[in-house]
Amino acid sequence: MQINTRFYTWIFIGFSFLLNLVFLPSIAQTTQSISLEEAITLGLQNSKTLQVSRNKIELIQNRMEQMKNVFIPNINLSAQYNRLSDNITPFTVELAPGVYKTLNPQILNQFSNRASISYNIFNGFRLTNTEENIKCLEQAIRLDTDKDKLDIKYNIIQAYYQFLKLMQSKKYVENSIEQANARLIDITNFQQNGMALEIDVMKASLNKSNLETSLQEIETSLEISNYNLDLLLGLNTYTKLVLNNPGNFTVSAVVAEDYLQMAMKNRIELQALDARKKAAEFNTKVVSGNVYPVIAVGGNGYLNNPNQRVFPNEAAFKGTLDLGASVTWNPTLLYTNKTAVTEAKLNTFQLQLNKDILVDAIKQEVYSQYQNYKLSLLKIDLANKAKLYAIENVRVLKNKVDNHINVITDLLDGDIQLLQAEINVINASIDASLAYQKLIKTTGE
Repeated sequence: MQINTRFYTWIFIGFSFLLNLVFLPSIAQTTQSISLEEAITLGLQNSKTLQVSRNKIELIQNRMEQMKNVFIPNINLSAQYNRLSDNITPFTVELAPGVYKTLNPQILNQFSNRASISYNIFNGFRLTNTEENIKCLEQAIRLDTDKDKLDIKYNIIQAYYQFLKLMQSKKYVENSIEQANARLIDITNFQQNGMALEIDVMKASLNKSNLETSLQEIETSLEISNYNLDLLLGLNTYTKLVLNNPGNFTVSAVVAEDYLQMAMKNRIELQALDARKKAAEFNTKVVSGNVYPVIAVGGNGYLNNPNQRVFPNEAAFKGTLDLGASVTWNPTLLYTNKTAVTEAKLNTFQLQLNKDILVDAIKQEVYSQYQNYKLSLLKIDLANKAKLYAIENVRVLKNKVDNHINVITDLLDGDIQLLQAEINVINASIDASLAYQKLIKTTGE
């Protein structure tokens, strides 16, 4: 029994090894360098949201093609065969002495063939107005797709710069760990020479451990951010991204009124509402057209055996034609259609109200993001000043330590303050870039 167990164990290990050889290469992590522009292009190409939007466009285009079919004349073909019973007595009359004529001969096999064509030449302009309604809706859906593109673009920029933040922070923390390790060695040497206490060594060791923990947290966040960015760009989630030429969108803000004017001109939501409002206006015309009569023309061609239009009937195929016109009108709609027209007009008015509300919301959004961007520029200046102070503080503390005025552990607090200041400068710069991008997004560009 023991031999069998070992045997199956070795088989399992060998089988697992073979599986790893087969599947691990397919999921091996690859590295890809990517710029912000490349990330935006890739994200737009692979966006599932845009695929849904494109499908909506195809659906409305198909609806338009169906609408065009209404303008094609309606053609019908039919064929029928009937076998009559032979118990019908023919009606015979005597035309002259000894001359008889059968008026309804017994024709047992009867064939009816018909071809008809009809076309509505007037329907209260409902068809043309419906076509225009669909065109406006298609325009609105295309504008919605453009809006989705802007949202996706900003999401990619936001994820890209969040990843950049973590990468830059990782570099500074790694450098700080190297410095903290050097400080620990120095303090340990001082302690061995009686120039530092055990508590000083513990403080330096704790400082290093805190930095190493921070590094682990950043690396975990980097893994999550990398994974999310891969999904956003449509890449294999085992792709390790290396950011290349992230760019700098930070510029001085112009006056708020310029951005407000840009938003009123470019915001896609306003254009989409205008398109839907036009569609609603055409829909009102469609509903109003219900009160008009429908005028149609058409014709029929018959090839029957026997042909009932030919007298007397004969067991032979004979063709006949007819042409005509028809007018259909329901006077009741003059009364009952009023409520439908009123509803259509109210829908149009509601869209206008929605646009007015949206205009106010856009103004608030643009002005708010404008102020946020100006504030982000001030934070950059503050962060740079804090960094300069932290650098000078470390230099002064180092001189005091070298001159035995301060203990070496005083440098640890200065190092931490400098690390935080360096990270704050990076974060402030990237936050300003994101604030600018968000401001530009509010203008519809």
